[in-house]
Amino acid sequence: MKKLLAVITLGLLVLPACAGGSVGNYFAPTAAVVNGEKIEEARISAQLRLIQGDPQNAGLFAGSKGAQNRLDAQRQILEDAIRERVVVQEARTLGVTISDAEVQQLIDEQVRTQFPSEEDFRTFLKDNVLTEDFVRDFFSNQLLVQKIAESVTGEVKVEEQQLQEAFEANRAQYEQMVHLAHVLICADFNPTERKCNVSDADRQKAAEVAARAKAGEDFGALAREFSADPSAEANGGDLGFHAPGQFVEALDTVAFALQAGEVSDPVETEFGMHVMKAIERGRTFESVKEELREELLTPMQQAAFQEWLTEKIRAARITINPRFGRFDKNTLTIVPIAPEREPIRQAPRPAPGEEQDSVPVPDERVPVPDEQVPADPAGTP
Repeated sequence: MKKLLAVITLGLLVLPACAGGSVGNYFAPTAAVVNGEKIEEARISAQLRLIQGDPQNAGLFAGSKGAQNRLDAQRQILEDAIRERVVVQEARTLGVTISDAEVQQLIDEQVRTQFPSEEDFRTFLKDNVLTEDFVRDFFSNQLLVQKIAESVTGEVKVEEQQLQEAFEANRAQYEQMVHLAHVLICADFNPTERKCNVSDADRQKAAEVAARAKAGEDFGALAREFSADPSAEANGGDLGFHAPGQFVEALDTVAFALQAGEVSDPVETEFGMHVMKAIERGRTFESVKEELREELLTPMQQAAFQEWLTEKIRAARITINPRFGRFDKNTLTIVPIAPEREPIRQAPRPAPGEEQDSVPVPDERVPVPDEQVPADPAGTP
């Protein structure tokens, strides 16, 4: 099954581990134990309800594959919860903390803004059997993970040589790029068909704008006054750098034939009348260096954090409720528990003087242990 969750973490209550007792009692409300701290099954169920309640996922949990998909989703949720629990524990060790104000700000920005009113927010919580504490824990842990990631990757740097090598590898593309600006003329745009009903008045207005721009008037000022592009008011029609092939063909042909400082004649497309200006041609290493730094830095930081996290997870004491499977520290995933094999059955030894007709073929099954693995949890959200 496709991964249901991209990067999703659960806010988990930290409870003391139970000592002693049978396996069944020990794991009754628990999905996993990480370094002595329990991850409750209720938290896994809550997250699963949210996933199942998303209309986009409706088909995943129906039909013959529904039960298996639920179990796969539970395992994925639990894997992420384990990763997060390890990070939260490391945060305590390193003394990394967050304030209530930081948590509340994140909740306000990412949760409450999605609901028209406080009543709608509380209805959402009730419908999904969630509490405000659950939401607060969730975002509190999100912030801790973010702070730890920043701390772990703080020393990751992109060297000048790496930047130069990345530029040289794409030099041809950078040299083809053109810094463009444009004015869009369209008095009647059809939002349903996403096209402009170009009129003669549009064509005449575009010709006037082109003439004034060619005569030396400020192109940005013309864009702010005449362009139908909403962004022109803020950016003066500046489109930034583009490579060939990023516009419709008619516009692309004209735009990339312009020399630096040159203004085009009006070009008609399905979106309206366009007047283009080439501000500069080609990108230098210095102009693109910071963009390259960001492009290279992000995957380097991700790799550094993943390496750190993998080390911490493999060093952690992790026990999984067998209803979900077992934790494989090689793959850092929860995998099914393979059924035990029955013992090899030996053929009776022949009596003295008797010949054995054939060599006994061992039975490949091995014994099922006295303690059976509990029923598959997939049907229990």
